[in-house]
Amino acid sequence: MGLGQKRVRKIKPDNRAQKSVIRQPTNKEPLPDIAYRLGQLLEEVGFSNVKALPLNLRGDASNSFVFRGLTEVFANIFESVEQTLGPKLVPKILIATTWLRELPAIEGGAIFYSPVVGRGTRNV
Repeated sequence: MGLGQKRVRKIKPDNRAQKSVIRQPTNKEPLPDIAYRLGQLLEEVGFSNVKALPLNLRGDASNSFVFRGLTEVFANIFESVEQTLGPKLVPKILIATTWLRELPAIEGGAIFYSPVVGRGTRNV
């Protein structure tokens, strides 16, 4: 190696285990910005008594309906953006959707999702 040159080491990730851990928010954490903004938007269009809160969903072997439903919904969302992202990312999208659809068959597999749900009243 010459003077001033740095050695670059490439690290290839090992994806054989296909294990992802996504931290689930606790009730002690502040509301995400999206909940705050959703509340604002509902109030701006005339709703009162507005509440916007995350709804914590967990799909696993004990709740296979939610488990299969969430994995299929996310796989469909990934597939729907193929045209927007271009052909270069199609192989990665295929890997992701295949992995999502196989997740319910993996022992100990689970998926967590926290959509924000807004609720309020409005007199018309």
